[in-house]
Amino acid sequence: MRKVLSLALAFVLVVAAAPAAFAANTTTLTTTVPPATYTLNIPADQTIAYGSGTVEIGNVTVTESTGFAYGKNLAVTVTYDAFKSDAVSTTIPFKLSQSGSTSSGVKKTDLASGDQLVFRYKTDGAVSEKASILVAGASSYYYSIDSISLSVVGDAWGKALAGEYTGTITFTAEVVVEP
Repeated sequence: MRKVLSLALAFVLVVAAAPAAFAANTTTLTTTVPPATYTLNIPADQTIAYGSGTVEIGNVTVTESTGFAYGKNLAVTVTYDAFKSDAVSTTIPFKLSQSGSTSSGVKKTDLASGDQLVFRYKTDGAVSEKASILVAGASSYYYSIDSISLSVVGDAWGKALAGEYTGTITFTAEVVVEP
């Protein structure tokens, strides 16, 4: 009986030691990728005068950017809706446009709600201060945005009932990997 008990005890000790031996055959490696940092500068709150045509409202820029690895950009989604009032039922729709200088002069394009402004990676680990827009075509190229303008759509000023209206532009930034 002692022999059987000794063999059983020896077997249990060998089985118990086996996982420890297997665990010693692996190495776990960890690393942490630090987040990119930046300051997003957006146009200040402002009052748009009744009847205004096209009004320059400023620009979206990035400063103090660091930690952007090769191929990582900062994408800023721009969303907006019409001017609305709590007191009356009419709205005042507007559109945004962006303009910038290119080798062939000033380029102006619409900025639809949901469009993205892209701040492109630079080799020093930062992103460009101004957003770039891709102009697709036979010879695609990027140009930097210098300003954003607001224009009220059509005859919306004349159709609006008297009252105080508010419009909001939302800028949502995220670090993205270039496709």
